[in-house]
Amino acid sequence: MNIIYLDLSPDYIPFIVQCTQADGTKINPTVDNLIIYEETGADASFDSTQITSSPFDPVQVNAKTGLWGSMIPKSELTSGYYYIALWEMTVDGNATAKVDVYFVCDSTDFQSDVTAALNTYDPPTRTEATSDKDEILAALPDAGQPDFNVSAE
Repeated sequence: MNIIYLDLSPDYIPFIVQCTQADGTKINPTVDNLIIYEETGADASFDSTQITSSPFDPVQVNAKTGLWGSMIPKSELTSGYYYIALWEMTVDGNATAKVDVYFVCDSTDFQSDVTAALNTYDPPTRTEATSDKDEILAALPDAGQPDFNVSAE
């Protein structure tokens, strides 16, 4: 699964696919289509709702053989939702498909959780840390000394 941080993304988000023949050789598709479904995850069934501009007509990316994609406006995505990208294409005369799943979120959701965790963190005092160290050393053979001979013999 891929994660998109909506608040950190530019206005358009690339959805990309690499097309190859059965032997791994890169090839351009003769027919291609990108359908993006929005899933809220509110219940145990698929919503089957497409985002507004879906389906998309992908274009070749950077004149690279077999590399196709669409730039999706981030305004069509909602934080907290899953998106299923269904690539339908004809490659080397064969109809095929590929699926990618994306989760969209805001980094600020995580930042507040991390801030709260850091604010409630209670590090050990020097006395507690020393006590823990002494307890660990006492549990080792010979009070922390190696249990083998390192003499020059």
